[in-house]
Amino acid sequence: MNKSNIIIGLCAYLLTNCGGHTAPAHIDVDLNEKTSIESLEKYLQIDSLIPVSSDEYAIFRFDKMIRRSSDIYILDKTQQAVFVINTSSRSIHKIINFRGAARNEYIDITDIAMDKNDNIYVFDSDSRKVNIYNTEGKFINSIKVNSGTSIALSHDNEIAINANELEDEQVIVYSSSGEQSCRIEHPSQRPQYTLDDIGSIASWGDEFIYTTPFDFNIYQTSGTSSVPLAFLSFGDKQFDVKELNGLDYGAYQKLLLKSTDKVMQLEHLSVYNDLIFFSTDRSDQLMYDNKEKTVTVLSNVESPYYILFSAPISVSENGEFCVALSHSNICNGYLPMVKTNGTKLPQLSSASDSANEGNNTFWLLMGYVK
Repeated sequence: MNKSNIIIGLCAYLLTNCGGHTAPAHIDVDLNEKTSIESLEKYLQIDSLIPVSSDEYAIFRFDKMIRRSSDIYILDKTQQAVFVINTSSRSIHKIINFRGAARNEYIDITDIAMDKNDNIYVFDSDSRKVNIYNTEGKFINSIKVNSGTSIALSHDNEIAINANELEDEQVIVYSSSGEQSCRIEHPSQRPQYTLDDIGSIASWGDEFIYTTPFDFNIYQTSGTSSVPLAFLSFGDKQFDVKELNGLDYGAYQKLLLKSTDKVMQLEHLSVYNDLIFFSTDRSDQLMYDNKEKTVTVLSNVESPYYILFSAPISVSENGEFCVALSHSNICNGYLPMVKTNGTKLPQLSSASDSANEGNNTFWLLMGYVK
């Protein structure tokens, strides 16, 4: 075998065994593009739209939702508490509300996650710990972690923290017993500034996907490193990160204030098989199909159905999804238009029977991912 054949063979081996990752999909996203309800039904089966209210409890914010069949667990950062809603009885209970400095308490809830045994992991970034409770709110254990913005659990109950700090590590992973297993560096150059308390992470089998501010990639972890899974380009709606270069902090704040119509970050990650659901900071709701390498703008579904996808979608491991919607949006936007123009979703026609709920009511759109 001559030298040229040896070199060609060696190069082929290195490309096959050392690269290992294909280039990320580059996708142009038109946030004004309309989506028909028929095309959306290729992915989603919408089952019900139900009103929920309580004389005892009020939920002010839906910062995180986790669906487990008929139960939906909700993080409300305003009240620093976790609620559970049973969609069959439409009852609301506050199950975690333990602020304080004791081991079974937390200073501030940053994020929540649930394991396969339905234990609730409460991430307290200020205290640098994760408290674990059962579904009745009984304290089980506490694990020390680093600070960060969000938490996710793998199928093996590894705990991943999206750090979102101006440091080399973007994701830090811990075993279920709390031992640090790896620190994953950010794969690209960090901007001069970042956004506080922002950054999302979700489990994807035994690995994780995550996002970070001023970066329009969705990243996938791979062992002790991460690679871009997809790069999304929002055209003239995308914030120009180069404008951050050389700014002092005052100028940086002014730039943010005048750029509120631009996409600066991707958040609210939720995953089912090859579909990744996420939001922008402009409240656009999107779905990325990793198999077909396409993005659907859920919040631009034809009228009046866009109202049903005006908030982040939460998807469980078995494909059940839910969206929390305000009473005013449904009763002032969706139901009147359906009543006047009819509906392409007959399974939701019964929602009009509950249109006279009180102002403390919110609505849950539920179904499953196909």
